[in-house]
Amino acid sequence: MAWFVVFTLYPVVYAIWTSLHLWTPELGASSPFVGIQNYVDLVTTSPTFKTAFRNTILYGLAVTAVVVPLGYLFAFALRQIKWFSNGYTFIYFLPYLMPAAIIGILFGFFYQPIFGTVNYMLGSLGLPKPGWLTDPRLAIWTVASVEMWLRVGFATLISYSGLASLPPALFEAARIDGAGTWRMFRSITTPLMSRVLVFVSAVTMISSLQTFDLIYVMTRTGGGTGGSPGGPGISTYTMALMVYMEGLQRFNVGPATAVSTILLLMVLAFTVVQLRLFRADWEFYND
Repeated sequence: MAWFVVFTLYPVVYAIWTSLHLWTPELGASSPFVGIQNYVDLVTTSPTFKTAFRNTILYGLAVTAVVVPLGYLFAFALRQIKWFSNGYTFIYFLPYLMPAAIIGILFGFFYQPIFGTVNYMLGSLGLPKPGWLTDPRLAIWTVASVEMWLRVGFATLISYSGLASLPPALFEAARIDGAGTWRMFRSITTPLMSRVLVFVSAVTMISSLQTFDLIYVMTRTGGGTGGSPGGPGISTYTMALMVYMEGLQRFNVGPATAVSTILLLMVLAFTVVQLRLFRADWEFYND
């Protein structure tokens, strides 16, 4: 509890307090109180915030919509494999253990528009070679695809564990009644897995909304062609990146903490909605 209060609760409360002040390093706690003016300025006069807000929501929804079902299907397929299934599960989970900064550098080379691996393979097949990280229409989705690859291992591992905990008696009874694999998957496995899938979707959404390091690393060089974080332009700007750029690069601490507070409320809202909409009203016991 002491650790939580000192390193989580206090920073959150202080950030909210700072967002209500015209905070400067010289004045610190004596900075003038401006109320919700920082929030009003963000909503009414900051084009960067509007882009960051839109990108954050689209990014989180896209990553969650792909990672959760894909991880579930991978886990279901792995459950059908009898030999080396634990090894395959570890291979799927391995990218999740790697630092996002290293993954960002690696995929930055893969997506480099001139000598990158992806465009080299497309060119060898006679296909167009897009500017994955230099095209404002593609950049955010390029980073999102890497985020999906990074997080699908976690979804697979948790889903695999959930599948392993399901009561086998239900499946034996269904098999005796003549149900096939697809019918059992649709009518027994998926309903019983609802709580696990809600947990995976909530964790994935929270992580995606707060993504910073992967976006920063992959966009700061423009895919090896030069650029700035959040580029091209502000096409890959997210709220987490905006907190860093405004607070630590430009020292606009008041607006930065206002963005972080809005992001906190977004995370809470999405989490509550997911838990409310998809909560199960039943229990099962695996004897």
